[in-house]
Amino acid sequence: MKIGLYSGAFDPPHVGHLLLMTYALATSKVDRIWMAPDETHPWGKKMTPYHHRFNMCREVCRELTGATCSLPRQNSKSSYTIDLIEFLQELYPNDQFTLILGADAWEARQKWHRWEDLEKLVDFFVVGRQGTEDACSVKMPNVSSSEVRRRIQAGESVDELLPQSVVHYIKVANLYKLTTEEEKK
Repeated sequence: MKIGLYSGAFDPPHVGHLLLMTYALATSKVDRIWMAPDETHPWGKKMTPYHHRFNMCREVCRELTGATCSLPRQNSKSSYTIDLIEFLQELYPNDQFTLILGADAWEARQKWHRWEDLEKLVDFFVVGRQGTEDACSVKMPNVSSSEVRRRIQAGESVDELLPQSVVHYIKVANLYKLTTEEEKK
């Protein structure tokens, strides 16, 4: 089976993420997609607690047949992508893995741990974002998680940026709200 591994912060997951997975499945690049939120950010950026991001990813995957939110990183040795791929290949030796990436992640790949080894083990499915400078011929809408968080903190609508199940989850969990005057500055 061809499995697309879509890993990222997903803080929060938005319609751009959903559209990218839909595109990957529809173009027969992969049979299934495993959406895997990162436990820690590769560059040390502070993120919403993992369980909230996992639950939001699970809501997104419910919108799309062929996608599931998995927890492979909890069983692997580290948070490095190469270690995750080696772990998954041991568990699923008959499956072929493809890393699904945005062009921004693709451009930063030389910073990844053991990048050259990773390049030999998996295929890559890279999609750009409208309004960005990259070589990708296919572009997803220019939606970013940081813009979603900014809008929520400003009290602006995010209904067109997020699946409704994620909007509901954010409201119920009271995520991305500024809680003190200091944080508003």
